[in-house]
Amino acid sequence: MKAEGNTPSANDAAVRELYERKADVYQQLGDAAGIREQLVLGLLPRRAALRVLDVGCGSGRFLRILKQQGHQGVGVDVSENAVAKARQSGVEACTADLNNGAGLESLPAPFDVITVLDALEHTFDPAAVLRRLAGLLHSQGSLIVSVPNIACLAGRLTLLSGRFPLRDAGLFDSSHLRWFTLANLHHYAAGGGFRVAAVTGTPLPALRGCGLWRLDGAQTAILRPLARAWPGLWGYQLVARLVRAA
Repeated sequence: MKAEGNTPSANDAAVRELYERKADVYQQLGDAAGIREQLVLGLLPRRAALRVLDVGCGSGRFLRILKQQGHQGVGVDVSENAVAKARQSGVEACTADLNNGAGLESLPAPFDVITVLDALEHTFDPAAVLRRLAGLLHSQGSLIVSVPNIACLAGRLTLLSGRFPLRDAGLFDSSHLRWFTLANLHHYAAGGGFRVAAVTGTPLPALRGCGLWRLDGAQTAILRPLARAWPGLWGYQLVARLVRAA
């Protein structure tokens, strides 16, 4: 498959350097499946030994979860440091740049499923990225994405207060290049030749101040069903299954 888009440039190198510096921030999570991963696994086809491409794989956490489930996973990431750590953990990974397509042409396509978990918001043109990935997908395959939802209740209240904090990770991660709502997730999907077949959301983080951490369990019991029923408002992250539009 020929890579679509611009050839590598100084801008691409700057982006790679940024994510090399941030690699350790994204590699601090353990291997247990969290709420996001549970939702993603629930959207996978009910079939054994799927061939999955995990885009933005980091140090291979979700690849290891897929391996535990009996699936065959291959990961790509722009960070050479992250890819090296993924390989050391026993999964298959290589470097690739979604913004210009470099490295995607060497992947063993087609895949049954492509997962893009918290990666589209780090690209300049999400629709173009989806078009590139479509060429790596089986004709009946699906693409599963997770993106931060800037229109969630927490995001709306933060913006309403006049603040736009810059953080190392999370909803207001300073390295985000695009911002997602449920509406423009549909827009980007359509621009990439897909439609949103199913969408859900991860719950808002539980409030911790004033002793509310003692009520974490009760908060989660309320926030989880809200996020699944109304992801556009209550979903901290949107988790969606995309299928070809035609």
